[in-house]
Amino acid sequence: MDNFWLQSDLRTIGITAANTWGLFLLVLLLGYGLVEIPRSYWRASCHGQLLAKTYFKAAKLMTEKADAEENLEDVMEDVRTVNETIKYNHPLRKCIDTILRKCPVEYQEKMGRNMDDYEDFDDKGNPYPSKNSLVKLHKKVIYAVQRHNRTQVQWQILLDEAFHLEDVAKNETSSTHQFIHSFPSAEAPGWISKYLYTPTVGEETCEHILSLL
Repeated sequence: MDNFWLQSDLRTIGITAANTWGLFLLVLLLGYGLVEIPRSYWRASCHGQLLAKTYFKAAKLMTEKADAEENLEDVMEDVRTVNETIKYNHPLRKCIDTILRKCPVEYQEKMGRNMDDYEDFDDKGNPYPSKNSLVKLHKKVIYAVQRHNRTQVQWQILLDEAFHLEDVAKNETSSTHQFIHSFPSAEAPGWISKYLYTPTVGEETCEHILSLL
């Protein structure tokens, strides 16, 4: 009987401790969110801090971008070697064509120019890659191209953000009261930008927002 009440008390203590820990964690996370969300908006209004952070991201991304380009060059060199080894009438040629279609267009054109359409293969003991090695090469090509494209897009987005923040910093001290872009968009402005949200209105809006912060 005593053991029964002891087990019941332990079960009650365990449930109470779990509920207490859950409530404590909930309050902790809610408190963090209530502080972090306004803090993120406050930091977003500090253009100088955002620009410095963007420069740091650009320096880090530049290293990743250079590494992705170097990796793509190495993989394309492997593809070029296999492409020159396996001729057009080889049974594995269709596998090479599948790999080539995953390569960037400039590399496809370069490999096509270096290929002799009329040269046949001869089965005289020349070392040809196996299907397993071609499968691995196919995976390497897909990964290298996706990584290269991803870093290129991230780099362009980061450059646009850095140029915009630099323009904001320059126009904050401008006396013309007109937002001037360092790199104007090549696209024709829409009717909203042309008639309603003009560069003068945009500058006045930015000044009003900065005065409220």
